[in-house]
Amino acid sequence: MGLKSMKERYVAEALGTFILVFISVGMPVVNIITEGQLGPIGVSLATGIAVLAICYSLGHVSGAHINPAVTIAFATQKKFPVRHVVPYIISQVIGAVAACVTIYLLFGNLTNFGMIFPNYSWQLVFLIEFAMTFILMLVIMGVATDPRAADPAAAGLPIGFTVALNTMFSIGITGAMMNPARAIAPAIVLSDFSWQWVYWSSTILGAIFGAWTYERVRTAEPPKVEDFGVLGPIR
Repeated sequence: MGLKSMKERYVAEALGTFILVFISVGMPVVNIITEGQLGPIGVSLATGIAVLAICYSLGHVSGAHINPAVTIAFATQKKFPVRHVVPYIISQVIGAVAACVTIYLLFGNLTNFGMIFPNYSWQLVFLIEFAMTFILMLVIMGVATDPRAADPAAAGLPIGFTVALNTMFSIGITGAMMNPARAIAPAIVLSDFSWQWVYWSSTILGAIFGAWTYERVRTAEPPKVEDFGVLGPIR
């Protein structure tokens, strides 16, 4: 793979992560400006739709990882070249930081860029972020890497919905990061790295375990149509 084509992929990752963070950080700001008209459900749906749009527009260019945890998890299962992991992560962080800076220039610091300093124990935050990223990565592996999926080209839809649902579940507790770049970008802009070790370790481990788990179950033979009826297996 030529250096030029890889540079284009790095740029696509930066752009994709910029869009994701711009929406996920910007929507809470819009929610404040509109006096709560969006609410957490609106913010969650907007984030999921952003992921869907990124998958369809940039997935065929870079794979639309837009998340260091996803990139690392892919590499652990030999779905992505190890030599490109660091450039991908750098590109993702650059895109995320650029998004936070843009939000700051447009609106100032109204919401700490979506950073949450949890009132809960780090153990609870770790477990929730681990679980959310595990679920996300399991879905990504199932719909985007397995040729037996119903339509791998439509992977953006279930991935986007998963992000939206996970965000609804955890946004009020952990900030619904599921993404180290999303977590560290506000920290860089605000020069406050509280909780970063929790967000990075939980999301990366969750993604790795999610990818590993899917690889363990994907070896199963797919069920035959005649093996199942409307109400379950035909005996």
